[in-house]
Amino acid sequence: MATSLDCAVESIPGFKLGIQEFMLNPVGLTIEIKLNLPESLKNKTKQEMKNESAEDKTTRNAFKKSKGNQETFYNKPTQKVYNMGGGQFQWDVTEAAEKFLERDYPALAKISEEDGQEGQTGVVVVPERWLSSIPAVVDMEDAEKLALLNVSDNRKMQGERHEKLVYEELSKYFESKEEEVAIIHSAYILEADLEKRKEKSAYEKDFLVINKTLQYILNVEVKSSLSMSEQLGKPGKPNKPSTVASAMNQIHGSKTLMESYFGAHLTEDWLFLGTVYTGCVQPDVQVCPPCNNYIFTGKESIIPQMDNIMQELVTLRPTFTPSPLVYRTLVKYLLFCAHATPAPVTSNMGTRVRDNVEKAGTAENIAFWSLWTPEQQSLMAAEYLPYVAFISSFSTGKTKCLTNMALKKARNGEKAVVCIVSNLSATQPTLLKLQFEQQIKMCEDQHTRANIVVENIKVGWNESFIPEVRKLMATLPTHNIFVDELVLPRIDKHPQVAADLEQIVQEVEQSATSRYLWLAVAGIANGKPEDFKNQKMQTLF
Repeated sequence: MATSLDCAVESIPGFKLGIQEFMLNPVGLTIEIKLNLPESLKNKTKQEMKNESAEDKTTRNAFKKSKGNQETFYNKPTQKVYNMGGGQFQWDVTEAAEKFLERDYPALAKISEEDGQEGQTGVVVVPERWLSSIPAVVDMEDAEKLALLNVSDNRKMQGERHEKLVYEELSKYFESKEEEVAIIHSAYILEADLEKRKEKSAYEKDFLVINKTLQYILNVEVKSSLSMSEQLGKPGKPNKPSTVASAMNQIHGSKTLMESYFGAHLTEDWLFLGTVYTGCVQPDVQVCPPCNNYIFTGKESIIPQMDNIMQELVTLRPTFTPSPLVYRTLVKYLLFCAHATPAPVTSNMGTRVRDNVEKAGTAENIAFWSLWTPEQQSLMAAEYLPYVAFISSFSTGKTKCLTNMALKKARNGEKAVVCIVSNLSATQPTLLKLQFEQQIKMCEDQHTRANIVVENIKVGWNESFIPEVRKLMATLPTHNIFVDELVLPRIDKHPQVAADLEQIVQEVEQSATSRYLWLAVAGIANGKPEDFKNQKMQTLF
């Protein structure tokens, strides 16, 4: 075995690149308990707490330690509310994470101990398309655009070029395998220990791959080059550790974070794989052959070396007991609880794309970032798509699509009205209305501002919205109409609503003025999940 004297990457005692076992804690707190104190231990008096069983006291003390001093454990526990969007709220963070998993990755949500969903979950890539932190440069080989970058962005772009290669090659590798995996790029994971979080709150991990089929967590840290020389710090700041030391610290930290969060969930059949990708290895870096197998050098090395690593894994651990729920737990909490910032999951890709559009600058770049998926491209680029109903789940970008089309109409010289629905008892404008009014005020083009208005319309619970839409059409006869936060009446009233909508469409088609009518549905009065099935919604709309 090589020592730290002849292998540069064995700088951390007891830790090296390659395949390693996790430090398990089967009697420790599960992540659910860490996130939520059990209901049975809440709302107790001091006397009741004194009389608790030894087991309950152990759970309470361990929970209190895991949460620092931020929670109250007596009569008034801290109450947190999670706004899910679309008028839905959760008071339990684990339930909120479960709802998000069901919304964004329904196949993963169906995984159970009895039904592992073998072959059904496929390859999940987060984000589902490459997202650059410098969207002004669409083509990384565009010398003219690169020349305009400042020193900091230029350094970022050098690193992103390598990360994009790894993103593409890992996606290609796993798409060619009959394996079920989740590939998470640029995971920004919170420090699990609240005391340590005071020093550093979160850690970025270039790539985490959670493999359900072979039961491992792969960490790939990306460096433009591997060197033993310290990196120059900013003016007035100390130098940074070498890229070799930085990579090893990051990989070791990844393993430690996984153990901190999931030590009570992982089994001995789950393994950790620590690897590094680099564009080149500098001459001052000496690596022993075993560690060198886990250093990818250049794009062409990734796929063949991944095959070699998998052969070694199978040799080391030829059989294992499947534990599909561990995979489900890892993905759910890594994406929806442990992330320091909202992970770029399926539902919020629109928001991430919008941010890139705002940063992109040129019309060429905006077009690149705006046309995200074939479905979005056909929707937003359609020459004439007058009647649209959004029926997707909460926080999936319905409002963004609807308001962006309204703004597009206004920019093109057409009139548009965005209608925010509220209930009859509302006495103040909704936050969504105020937010969109502010967005319009910030439009630089005065003609766009003049062409668009925002209205609040009030609809009673279990009442049809059709009368209010008709009033708008009569009051603003030349405006395209975009209705958001619409709560439909009970399912038994849908046939009448469908007939009324059909009548409106016929009237518009027969009028001299063509206009849009777009609706974003936030819910159904006394609705059930099955009421939102496509077949029922297609009958209505």
